Amino acid sequence: MTKSAFESYEKVYWAKSKPIGFVFSFCSLMGLAVGATMVYQLLHMDVTFHLPAYALLMSIGYQRQRLEMIVFTEGLILSCLGFPLAWLVGAFLCGLVVSYTSLPMILSPQMVVTTFLLILFMCSTSAMLAMGKIKDADPADLFQ
Repeated sequence: MTKSAFESYEKVYWAKSKPIGFVFSFCSLMGLAVGATMVYQLLHMDVTFHLPAYALLMSIGYQRQRLEMIVFTEGLILSCLGFPLAWLVGAFLCGLVVSYTSLPMILSPQMVVTTFLLILFMCSTSAMLAMGKIKDADPADLFQ
C-alpha cells in the first residue's frame, strides 16, 4: 500500500468508523444552523425596526424587489464582515489543538474557500427568509 493510499484509508476510517467523525460533522451542521438562525433573527429585527422607512420608500415609488435587494445586500455584508474574524479565531483554535494534541490539522485554502462559500449561502438564505417581512410595509400605515 502506498503512503497516499494509506493516508486516504486512515482518513475514511476515522471519519466513518469512529465517533469523532460523526461529532465533527454534527457540530459543523449545528454551527451552520445556529449561524443561519442568528443572521435571520438579526435581519428580521432590522427589517421590523425599519418598516416605516421601507413603507416610506414604497410610497415614493420604490419597488418591493428593490427593498428586498437591500435586505439581501445586508446579508452579504454580514457574511463578508464576519468571515475574516471567524477565520482568525478558527486558525487560532486550530493552532491550539495542534499544539496540545499533536494532531495534524491543516486549514487548507480549499477548506477556507469552501467555508466562505457555505457562510455566503447561509447568510443569503437567511436574508431571503427575512425578506418576507417587507410585505408588511404598507405606505397607508404612514398616515394613521
